[in-house]
Amino acid sequence: MLDRLDQTIVAVSSAPGSGALGIVRVAGPRAIELVDAIVRDSDEHAVTANDHPALLHHAPGGTHLLVELELDDTVRLPARTVVFRTPRSYTREDIVEIHTVGAPPILRAIVVRLVELGALAAQRGEFTARALLNGAMDLSKAESVAASIRAVSDTQLRAARLMADGSLGRLLTSLRGELAEVLALVEADIDFAEEPIDFISPQQLQDRIASLKKRLDKLSGSSTVVERFDELPGVLLIGLPNAGKSTLMNALTGIPRSICAAVAGTTRDLLTATANLESTHVMGEVMLIDSAGVDDAQDEVLTKARAMTLDAAGTVDLLCVVIDATNPGVEELRRELGSVELPQVVIAINKIDLAGDKIAGIAKE
Repeated sequence: MLDRLDQTIVAVSSAPGSGALGIVRVAGPRAIELVDAIVRDSDEHAVTANDHPALLHHAPGGTHLLVELELDDTVRLPARTVVFRTPRSYTREDIVEIHTVGAPPILRAIVVRLVELGALAAQRGEFTARALLNGAMDLSKAESVAASIRAVSDTQLRAARLMADGSLGRLLTSLRGELAEVLALVEADIDFAEEPIDFISPQQLQDRIASLKKRLDKLSGSSTVVERFDELPGVLLIGLPNAGKSTLMNALTGIPRSICAAVAGTTRDLLTATANLESTHVMGEVMLIDSAGVDDAQDEVLTKARAMTLDAAGTVDLLCVVIDATNPGVEELRRELGSVELPQVVIAINKIDLAGDKIAGIAKE
C-alpha cells in the first residue's frame, strides 16, 4: 500500500449484498476529477461524459449533489454525491462518495468504470491505512475500525467502540510521555555527573519506574476484558443426564436452541449459542455450550458423546456444573470429571422447587 499513496483508489464501502442504498467511495488526488467524468446534472438530458460541465470541481467540502451517473451511452442512474475536501476527510485526502441503488452489479459497474478512468481498486483496509499514515487517526483507532468490521457480537462491537473513542490512545500517550521524561532526567544526570546537580535521585527513579510498571500491568491485565474480545469466552454446561442443562441453556439464551425432554440422553452433541451476562461488574456476552450428560452409560453413542463433553471441559473458560437437586449424583460427577484439567467452575443447582429438604444436603456435598 505504501507505493500507492499518491494514487486514487475506489471501492464499494456499503455492506455486502443488496439494499435500498449502496455507496462507492473514491479517495485520492484525482477523486473529484474521476467522479466528475461520470456524473452530470440531473436536469440535463443530452450531455456526454466528455463535454458535460465539471459539477464537483468547485464544490466545497460537505456538498451534496443530486446527479445522474453516466456509465455509458445507455446506462444512467440516479445518485447523490458527497464531497469531502482535504484535509477534512476520513483519509485527509479528497474523497467523493457516490450514493446510489444498492444492487451489487450496479456498484461493481461503477467501480469498474472508475478503474477504467484511472483509479485503482482499493485493497482491504486501504482507506483506514491511509487515514493512519496521513495522521487522521492513531494506531488504536485504526485497530478499532478493524475490530468493528470483524465484530460478530454486541460485546465485540462495544469493545471496538471503547478503542475508537481514543481513551486507550490517550492513556498510552500519557505513559509514553512520562517514560520519556524519566529517560531525559536520567540522561541529564549522566551528562552532568560532575556537576553538583541532582536531576533525579535513585529512589525517585525507582519509584517512578515502579509506578509506570504498575499502570502498564493494570492496562495489560484489563485489555482482554475491556478493550478487545476477539473470541467470546466459552462456558460449558455439564452435568449428569437429565440434570436440566438444555433447559438452562434455553433460559439463558432466550431461544429454544436445545431440545428439552424428561428423557436422559436427549442431548448428544455440543450445541452453542450466545448469551448476555449482566452484573454490577461485567456486562458482556459468552458462548454457552450445551453438552451430553456425563455418566457411566455403556451405550456406544453415549460413550462418544461423553468423551466429546469431557474434551470440551478442558478447553473452555468456565465450567458450569448443573446439579439436579432431586438426584444430585455428586460423587458420580466427581468420578467422571476427575481426569479432566478443569478451568474455573461454578455450580448451578437446578430443580430446587422439587427438592424439598435435599438442598441442605447438596450444599454440604
